[in-house]
Amino acid sequence: MSELEKLDVGVASIGEIFNLLDGDENTKFSPQKPNFENLRIPNYQRPYRWTTKNVNELIDDILEAMNNKKSEYLIGNIILHKNKDGDKEYFDIVDGQQRLTTLALIFYLQGKDEVNLLANEVDSNSITALEKNFNIIKKSKKRDDKFINFLKEKVIITYTITNDLDQAFILFSSQNTRGKPLDDKDLLKGHHIRFINRKTTQQECAKEFEKTLREKRNNSDVFSIVLTLLSIIKSGSKSELQGVDLLSPNIYENFKSEFLSDDIIFNNYHNNFIATSSVQGGEAFFKYLKKYTELYNGLTQDEIFTCYENLWGGNLYLARTYQAIILFYRDKFNDDSYDIEKALQILLLNFRLEKDSVRKESVASDFEKWFKEIEFASNKEVFKNKLKEYIRNNILFKNGFSADGQRKKFEEKTYFINEIKKEFTNEK
Repeated sequence: MSELEKLDVGVASIGEIFNLLDGDENTKFSPQKPNFENLRIPNYQRPYRWTTKNVNELIDDILEAMNNKKSEYLIGNIILHKNKDGDKEYFDIVDGQQRLTTLALIFYLQGKDEVNLLANEVDSNSITALEKNFNIIKKSKKRDDKFINFLKEKVIITYTITNDLDQAFILFSSQNTRGKPLDDKDLLKGHHIRFINRKTTQQECAKEFEKTLREKRNNSDVFSIVLTLLSIIKSGSKSELQGVDLLSPNIYENFKSEFLSDDIIFNNYHNNFIATSSVQGGEAFFKYLKKYTELYNGLTQDEIFTCYENLWGGNLYLARTYQAIILFYRDKFNDDSYDIEKALQILLLNFRLEKDSVRKESVASDFEKWFKEIEFASNKEVFKNKLKEYIRNNILFKNGFSADGQRKKFEEKTYFINEIKKEFTNEK
């Protein structure tokens, strides 16, 4: 059986989705439709985030269709994962959560208490958004019986149901949907949560994940930065670093589970893992991510670590390489002497000053070896000596320090620039 044959694809009215129709109306679109009674928002989903603008646009679109006397009005597609919890079967919403939750609010305000989807939304930020949109909808004068009947009977939605969660994720990430789609981080959250058996642990991991996801640095969430740096480290240590890894690595593929284990192995793994450890599925992934997020956040308190931030173009590739090497080195050797930072700045600055423009492929090729050296170094002195020896034998700054353009910007950001100039120009 092909993958497509495993899918249940169909069309249903909104009334069918929420089991609000009776008799013949209930089979108008899908005579053999699934029973959508047990719709559920899984733990890996984002909290409810729709804004007032999103809600008003949805209502206005439906109103326009009603006023134009459309016989049917399609509002998109939902993707559901058919799942079991004990003896009970559920349809976990992979795509369509924001829309369906908003529609559930509308029905709830009409006294349709049997719409139980709202009970899933327990995150404090979800509750805030729900309350805000609840009040917006409540005050709306557009929400009359004619509107509700049109919504139940004429507004339709296409659905795709699969028993395979990975397939559901693939379907989701490959289509454009109204609202903000899941990205690699959300897919990873869902992938790893399903390997956790305890519901309370699932909820704790999901809430902690969402909390950290709201932390921003330089207009990006911290998780994206940390997972990018870890991807560079993992690829570099295996001599597989590519230019694309410095820009937009495949985070989902890099951090899917590579193995599962029992609690004994789990505890041993948790106490000893390093950045290049194989990724254990489930709770261990969240602990792994938490460890490196905390390490990264600690390093960002030091301007020597952050000196190259906010650069762009080819300088961005060098900046990411710099932070990835330091993160890897500090994690393995816990050395805060700044010897490595200064040595790396010498390497990076020489590389930058020699080139009119910097390509990500050349950065990956030139600096890949240092990740491998850290991976196999038995102690910090071994790595330090190799780095210092390489500098003695290869770094000359033959073009001097008279940089301009993007090269000048990189030179200006180099924290140890005065010491480096003295060292390589014999200035006293």
